Amino acid sequence: MSTDTNEFNQQAGEAYEEWKYRVIFAKVEKKCKLSWGEISNLLNLDCGGDYLRKIAYGVKKYADFLATREEEAYESGRYSDELTELENKTFAMQREKMRMQDQKRELNKLLRDWARAEHIQGEMNKAVQRMAKSKPLSFKPRVPNDAPNEAALLLSDWHKGMVTNNHNNTFNDAVFRERIETLVNEVIERGHQQNVGSLHVFCLGDLVNGLIHVTTRINNEENVIKQTMQVAETLSEVIGKFSEEFDKVNLYWSRGNHDRVTPDKKESLTKESFFDFIPWYLESRLEGIENVEFVDSNLDDEIVYASIMGNDIFAVHGHRDKLNTAIQNLSLLYHIFPDYVFMGHFHHAAEKEIQGAEVIVNGSLCGTDDYAVSLRRMSKPSQKLIIFDGKGRLCTYNLRLS
Repeated sequence: MSTDTNEFNQQAGEAYEEWKYRVIFAKVEKKCKLSWGEISNLLNLDCGGDYLRKIAYGVKKYADFLATREEEAYESGRYSDELTELENKTFAMQREKMRMQDQKRELNKLLRDWARAEHIQGEMNKAVQRMAKSKPLSFKPRVPNDAPNEAALLLSDWHKGMVTNNHNNTFNDAVFRERIETLVNEVIERGHQQNVGSLHVFCLGDLVNGLIHVTTRINNEENVIKQTMQVAETLSEVIGKFSEEFDKVNLYWSRGNHDRVTPDKKESLTKESFFDFIPWYLESRLEGIENVEFVDSNLDDEIVYASIMGNDIFAVHGHRDKLNTAIQNLSLLYHIFPDYVFMGHFHHAAEKEIQGAEVIVNGSLCGTDDYAVSLRRMSKPSQKLIIFDGKGRLCTYNLRLS
């Protein structure tokens, strides 16, 4: 039995249909260790592993039947090209039927995804219009004071909508608002103390609690669309306040894992994320504030590249990276050696220097949840503010929020 899964990838010059049946029949003949679910994902089929297995064995049974008929025809001396051609056409029709069923399922899934995305965008449109009427944002124009330093604010793992109440932490909607207020006041105070002119805000994902786990959905105070809209409105107000206090506010965006639209990780597409609606909302709400810039510096939807006072920076959520390997992997991927890598995801503050480059891990705004307690882990709610001067990182504030 083969143990090399690479041989089941599509080969150069191999048509999709040839590849599909090669992998499926290899599995039926027990020459492939991939599970039926993994094969479905590999071939991008819109069906579960059990369904694919049943169909595959049905097709294999029919192929064996044709082979037996052909062998009997040879043995009885009644073999003819006409018979073989007829049976081959029949088999081809069965394969075409299977292919059309696959295409139909893919089309239905695509239509469902479009409908879902259009519904969410429609709800967000309504929210923007309602908020613009009931709560118009009005901020004082900033008078630049040419402060020499710059700062990076890491915002990640807010998990808006989550509810928890354990020995180490209480988190709900009211606590969320209190911690945001504390965060804003701390950033403004520390920024002024350190002569910060430009504030770089890195939104690094998991701002909403999402719907990716059953326990997550149970613990949510509100549905994920409402979570997304409320986070977007909160961020609009936060950035608006920063625009009054700093000469320039630059915004960067990286998706997280709790942001994904589909609960099942195996069925999730990287391109589907509730997170994408947040910057779209902010662009509408903050329109006209001249010192706020949405920086388009993403290397892809999950990796940001930025430069702050000559320092090269990667910023990611962190669910695809590790503290010990993030610098090496990102450097090899993009041929850029960073001075810093910012990430969240792990819910606790950490830092590590590797060959002169530094990985800085943000804490979480939500704090210790029930899942962390079950693993006997805890961390204090926090976010990071990093001050840069002409020599590099001047200092880092681990802003405690409780």
